[in-house]
Amino acid sequence: MPSKFDLIRIPEITVSARRLVEVHMKRVIFPLLCLLLWTYNSHAQAPFYQGKTIRVIVGTPPGNLYDLWARLIVAHMGKHIPGNPEFIVQNMPGAGHVVAANHLYSMVKPDGLSLIGSIIPSLYLNQLIGRSEIQFDWAKFTWIGSPARGESQMYMRADSPYKTIEDVRTAKEPPKCGATGVTGPDSYLPKLLQDTVGAKFNIVTAIREVLTLIWVLSAARFIAAPLR
Repeated sequence: MPSKFDLIRIPEITVSARRLVEVHMKRVIFPLLCLLLWTYNSHAQAPFYQGKTIRVIVGTPPGNLYDLWARLIVAHMGKHIPGNPEFIVQNMPGAGHVVAANHLYSMVKPDGLSLIGSIIPSLYLNQLIGRSEIQFDWAKFTWIGSPARGESQMYMRADSPYKTIEDVRTAKEPPKCGATGVTGPDSYLPKLLQDTVGAKFNIVTAIREVLTLIWVLSAARFIAAPLR
């Protein structure tokens, strides 16, 4: 009668045990080997943006404040993205940033290589009021960050006869209010005052740039101007 220590010397039991060990080793070693290979490939793979160029779309002409913001940001952003991609700025002015937003939403492949460099914050209002030229869904854009934060304000010439909102409300002739377009805050702000407190403005939207708006205001061509 063999002892329990003699069992390991029986050929049949030794072969069975060896096969069982081999099966278990294969079940452990194969997945472990696959994991090691996957980990190696993950570390060896180049960053997504390496050797690529990101196109930054700006909804204003060159030299505009939004254009300057975009160019200032992209001059440094590449150093903080894995792969250190290059950046190019493409100006796409028109309709108060609407052309650029429509283009990005409808015409550009969502591959991470095209983005809006800077866009007017109030653009979503155009979608809310149902403007027919809007082709984007604002909720589907992803916000990355903002270069600055500021409050909207409206000012008038000091030598104008309008000193208070009440003066504007009761004016026989509404003051001229310059705006750069119909899709921005400089157009919505006087309209908001008209609808809420009854202030009357003659809104002129033929002015293209903020600097021009300030110039015509100082030249007494207009009395009021909203700025952001």
